Parts: sequence; structure tokens; C-alpha cells
Amino acid sequence: MMRRSLFFWLASLMYGLSFAQPIQLYPSDTLLWKDSLGAEWTNPMLGGLDAPQFNSMDIDGDGINDLLIFDRRSRRVYPFVNLGKHDTLAFEYKPAYAQYFPDLSNWLLCRDINCDGKADLLTGEAQHLVIYRNTSTAAKPAFELWHKPLLDNTNQPIYVQDIDYPDLVDVDGDGDLDFLAFGVLGGSVSLYRNQKVEEGLHCDTLVFQLVDDCWGSFQESGIANDVYLGGPCGLFRQYKKSLHTGASILAIDMDGDSDMDLVIGDPGYSELKIVENGKTDYQWNIDTMIAVQANYPTVNPAHVFDFPAAFFVDLNNDGKRDLIVSNNSDGDESVNQDMNWLYLNSGFDSIPNFQFIDSTFLLEDQIDLGSYSQAFFMDVDNDGDLDLLVSSTGKSEHTAPSNDRVSFFEQSLVQGQISFQLKQRDWMGFSQMGLKRARFAAGDLNGDSLTDLLIGDATGGIHYLHNTGSLQLPNFTKDSTGLFPMDVGSYSSPALFDIDEDGDLDLFIGNYDGNVSFFRNRGSANNPVFDTLAEVDTLGRIRVSSTYWQYVLNDTTFEIEDSVVGFYPGGFAVPFVTDLDLNGKPELWVGGENGLLHQYVLDPLNLADTLPESLDYFRWYANGPTARPKFGAHACPTWADLHRDSMPELVLGNIGGGLSLLSTVPSKPTIKTGLLAVPNKVQMQVYPNPAKGHFNIRLSTIPNSPLHVKLYSAEGKLLQNRTCTPSDWNTGSLRVEGSPGLYHLVVESAEFGRLHALVRLLP
Repeated sequence: MMRRSLFFWLASLMYGLSFAQPIQLYPSDTLLWKDSLGAEWTNPMLGGLDAPQFNSMDIDGDGINDLLIFDRRSRRVYPFVNLGKHDTLAFEYKPAYAQYFPDLSNWLLCRDINCDGKADLLTGEAQHLVIYRNTSTAAKPAFELWHKPLLDNTNQPIYVQDIDYPDLVDVDGDGDLDFLAFGVLGGSVSLYRNQKVEEGLHCDTLVFQLVDDCWGSFQESGIANDVYLGGPCGLFRQYKKSLHTGASILAIDMDGDSDMDLVIGDPGYSELKIVENGKTDYQWNIDTMIAVQANYPTVNPAHVFDFPAAFFVDLNNDGKRDLIVSNNSDGDESVNQDMNWLYLNSGFDSIPNFQFIDSTFLLEDQIDLGSYSQAFFMDVDNDGDLDLLVSSTGKSEHTAPSNDRVSFFEQSLVQGQISFQLKQRDWMGFSQMGLKRARFAAGDLNGDSLTDLLIGDATGGIHYLHNTGSLQLPNFTKDSTGLFPMDVGSYSSPALFDIDEDGDLDLFIGNYDGNVSFFRNRGSANNPVFDTLAEVDTLGRIRVSSTYWQYVLNDTTFEIEDSVVGFYPGGFAVPFVTDLDLNGKPELWVGGENGLLHQYVLDPLNLADTLPESLDYFRWYANGPTARPKFGAHACPTWADLHRDSMPELVLGNIGGGLSLLSTVPSKPTIKTGLLAVPNKVQMQVYPNPAKGHFNIRLSTIPNSPLHVKLYSAEGKLLQNRTCTPSDWNTGSLRVEGSPGLYHLVVESAEFGRLHALVRLLP
């Protein structure tokens, strides 16, 4: 049959795609990201750093120690491969390696504790010490749970406050690693001696004995940034028990006299202090601190926002460990300026001399907008592409936490390269609204072809900002008609999607408890009328809070009779709805506090049903482990086609204030630009693409049955749904008027199924 064409006049904004499940995700670095001055970020999608902890270990199996960063606030690991250049800071961020590391919390030490030449992982959980054995091969990293918790020689768990940062170092000079941490009583340091040498144990046998619960014979004040030296520890124990609020320690021999001095940081203070060990100087039998120096290092002392922690790692491959000082607070505020103080060692590894380099190590290489970032997209400048908008808390201060704001990144195409450049850090002056933990949803709510905004926040309400501007210059006015009186508790997070395909946008709202509520739009595309009470209060019975096992005991024998799943408070559900394969059953993506991304398939006709989670939806990297990826605490998902290749990108914000970008590769690609193949060999060609004014659709075979032609908007709103008979391909045309942008075109027939294309109309 002769090929014929159907003509379209395009409008509005759309991203969409179709592919076969499952999805394979991989970090994307093919886009250019520029700061406000036009300089390129080298690691734009690092994700933000708030409370980084720095460790050295061989990640890629090449025999060179790499840099592993664990951020205690976002609970993410950041692997940096060492490029091995002598006397040079040269690292390459390799996020794919993060998938091999176990879930970590509170703190991380990378130390070879079993003498096999590979750094094991020590972390803190529930005030106890947990160890993962390094079982890596040259091919890939691997870790297995070894001790949870690690018990001492009396079978008691070794105690470490979750807020603390301890150290594992050879304190007594016998060649094995001992453990130092502030003890149960708070203000004094406990020494757990490794008994390997004393008892002739194999390296795989870990026996630690508490030999000193006041190591160094000093106490922290608890009410000031002071240290008491030389006094009997017992005088302070009762006083200190309730006052110790955490501390970081770094054991380091600063003067080369073979005893360990101690660098200490405390919550509520910005500077480090160092206490000097006089054991060797005075030939004492036990470690005893004899002097305190505040504001360490002496020259250019580090000054961070809160709770400094010091780390001793070789960063420039000269065989001498250097010093990094960073913020160790996991509180609700952060400052990412002047946070990573780098000091290179110009002395010896055994007698270091730290020279200040800068206070922004790794910070200026990435997009970091403060905390609690969330991405959303709209064509701000009406040039036919998706611009990026990011809400975030901004940069907090001690006395005046900043209001949430929106940063604007303009998309452009320069010499064939897609780039995003930061244009404004407080777009539209949203910081003046006084919002806390703002979550945005964008969509045309009143049918005027202008993108409106819904905003949820910590209060649980919904703010409606009506776009009263133009396509070229948006302007938002807060609506006072009471259209959105619904209340989901606290920390509301809206999402818009036309779930029932009636031409208007329906509303999904996540909340603090980790649930998602559904509010149907019973109005029209031009006159929205939302349910004030949720049609489905807990959609799919979803709850994305972290879980734990709660045991049910017999009242008499106290034996375990049953166990039930319990939920920790604070799920902070952030939903996003899209129909990636356009099969009429949209996907609900939900991020939350636990850093996981949850995916559910919605049935528009049965929204009250319990929804099973699609745990196998992701293929996380090729040949990777089966563990679910974590994207950082308070993960916020958004899907958009940024590469303009009809494949989706997953953009995630998180508590760290940065972004992560992952591209998709279908297991069996079904979309190509222009010519689309389907199993029965029917082909659809869309041309020209991009286009001005109109584009053509050509089918290799015109079916005898009716064709359904659909156009979808960015939010999944069905803009057009036409039924075309075979004769329409001779003379018919379909016209949709509006602004330039992107559309998702769907052509379906009972004979050949669905064909999909992403088509762009240029201004």
C-alpha cells in the first residue's frame, strides 16, 4: 500500500518515552553544566555534600588507594578513583562503584583489620560497632557482613554513640589496630585493645578488650569547648554522663614520638582542638595528655559550620597523609561553603606539617544548592526545550535559617551540545514566601497553555500559584480562592497527572508518614475542581518509611511468639507519576527519607487496591549486584527527556542539596529518532523532527482498522484523542494550536499495537 502522510500543527510542552521493562540506569555525564559565570562544573551530579567523612581504600583493585567519601547526613558513599599522579590531586568520580557498598549509617572507618591487605568497613548502628569484611577481587568491590555488633572479650557490644566519630589505630605500637571512642559515660575516651598480639590470635579472630575507660587521663567539659587534664576521671563521670553530646576524634602522632595525640571536634563549636600525649616525653607507662591547643591547625585553623571532624589520608600520592577537616553534623541545617578544609602535608608521614590549601575541596566542582533539593521542569523562556528548576533550602546560618528558594538552569544547544547554565539562585523571589521544605509540581491547571505551580511544604498545606504572565515571561500569583484546602498532615509533596484521561490534571500528595493520597479533579481542563477530601487516603497502602521487626512476646514465658513489621516515623514521601510505556497504567515513583526509589504500577480503575512494589523494575548498572540503589536521604524523583533522544532521564534531588542524573537504556530498544520499528515490521516515520509549524507521520502500512492518534502533555495530560479511519490518511489533518515545545505522540491500532514518538516543535 502506498505511504501517505498525516499533518500536525504542534503546541505545548511534553516529555515522554516508551521502552520495554526492566529499566537499566547508569550515571550520565554527557550534558554540560555551567555555573552562573559560564564555568563548567567537573562533577555536577555529585549530589551534594553536607557531612562528608574521608577514607582511603583501593576501590577499583589497581593497587592504588582511592578516596571514599561517606556523607553521614545523606547516608551515601561517593567513590573517587585515584588517577595515580604523583604529588597531584587527581581523582575521578565513579558513582557506579557505590552500588557495591552496603548500607552505612552515622560514621565510616576504612581499615584493614584482618591483615589481608584490603580495607574493611567499620560503621555505627544503634550505638554499636558493625564490621563488613572486604572480599573484593580485582574485578569488582565486594563486602560481607562480619560482625553486627562487634562484641568485646566479655561478650558485651562495643559502645559508640551514633553521633560520635571514633578511630581505629595502633595505640600501643604492637602492630595491630586498637579502637578509641568516647565511652558510655560520655566525656572520657575508652580504649579497646586489640588482643591479637597479646593472645597470639589469627588476624581473622577479633578480640577487643576494654583496658582503659579514661584513656589519656583527660575529660571534655560538656558545657564549654574545654578539656580537663590530669584529674581523676571519676570526678567528672557522674557530671558528664548527661552532658556529652558527641565528639569526633583523630588519633595521630603529631611529633613523631611514638605516642598518639588526639584531635577533637565537638558539636556546637566550629574549631578543632588537639591534646598532646606526654607518655614518651615523661616515660610514663600509660598514655597521659599534658597540653591542649585550641584552634587547630596552628596556622590557618579550620573553621566549619558546626561539629568539625578531622581525617588523615594521602590525597596527592606523595606517601604522606594529608589533613581534611569537615562538618560532621547531621542536623537539619547545613552550610556547604568553606566546609572542606584541605591541608597538604609538607613534612613526613610520621611528623606531619600541614599547609593550608583551601576550604572548598570538592565543593566547587558540583551543583550544591544547600539542602533538600528537588528538581522540576518547565519551558521558562518558551524556546521549545525543558529548563531545570531546583527548589532547595539554600545555605543555612546559625541564627537565621534561610527560606526555601528555586534556582533556574537554562537549557541551550550550543554546537550540538546540550547544556544547562545556572541563571538565577532565587528565581521569581520564592524565598520571600517563607516556605520550609518546599516541594513543587508544575502543570497547566486552567487550560491557558501557561504552566502553573503547586507547592507543598512542612505545614502540610498546598499553595496554588497561578501563572498570570505569558509564554515568554511567566509570572506567578498566589491563588486565594481556596481551591486547595486539603491537608495531609505535614510535609506535603504534590504531583500532577491526568490519571483518568479526562483532559484535566489530578492530584497526588505525599506526606510525612510516607503515604500518598489521591485527590481527583472533577472539573475540566479550564476549570479545575478538586476533591477536598482524598478519594484514596493511602494510595495502594503505600508507606515508604524505613521498617524494623517488632517481636511479640508471650506474657508468661516472654518467648517470641510472632513478629510484625514496624515503621520508623518520618517517611517524607515525594511522588512523581508518569506513564513511561503509555500502556494506560501509569507508574507511581515515590522517593523518601530512606533514600530508596519505590515504583508502583497504577490501575486508574482501581486506585483503592493494594499496590505491590515493583522491586525488580531497575537493572542498576550492567552486571551489577541485585541490591536496590540508594540515592541519598530524602530522595526526590523526576523524569524528563534531557538528551532529546526519546529516552528518559531520572533526576533526583536529596538532602545534600545536589542532583543525581541517571540515563536509561531499555533492555530491547523500541524507539529511534524518526523511524520506529515494531515487532510486526510496521514502521512509523516522523519528519521533519525537530520541525517548525507542522510535522508529518508516515506509516509503512496503513491498517484496515481505525487508528487512534493521541498527544500527551508533560504531565501526562491527554491533549488530543482522535480516531482516524484509513481514508483519513488521504486528506485528513489534525491541528493542535499552542506554543512550541515537545509532544509525545502515540499512534495505535488493533492490528499493530502502539507506536510512539517524541516530536519537538521549534519556535
